Amino acid sequence: NNYKNICPEFQKYLCKIFQDMTPKFRLFYDNIKCNLKLRNNYSILHFRLGDHYMVHNNILYTDNEIEKYKLLYEQHKDENQLTISDNKPFKDVLFSQYNAKMLDIEHIGHIGLTDHKKYLRYTLVEFLLVFHSSKIDTYSIYPWTSGFVTIPAILKDIPINTLSL
Repeated sequence: NNYKNICPEFQKYLCKIFQDMTPKFRLFYDNIKCNLKLRNNYSILHFRLGDHYMVHNNILYTDNEIEKYKLLYEQHKDENQLTISDNKPFKDVLFSQYNAKMLDIEHIGHIGLTDHKKYLRYTLVEFLLVFHSSKIDTYSIYPWTSGFVTIPAILKDIPINTLSL
């Protein structure tokens, strides 16, 4: 992984950027974190389920796949944990069946897509919540770990555990 060879000065600079917020955005972020009732040393449970839903608005998951993802959630859930996913229907299942702590984001934004700009405020909040977490468990349908959790883990030396089915 080439990301692990980051220049220490650049790492320090990026960490400073992600900690410095405008007063207005700081208030927005702090209110969301407070409403989530996350205590210090909270962890992240992250599911990267692919661009089928987030980018293309297609739901291509079978009930069997959802059941496998739910089982993974059950195996790794924790009381002081924020669950993040790029798949709104899956998040809805976790919230309705487990009351999982998560941001209720109607449209999940992808940082790499210009037409998602209006959705990125909440995506940035989720990224910053990952950045300030103490531990990350992550699952991806892809053979690589999502950069959304990898970058904060590297920058802040947050332990990251890649989950598999």
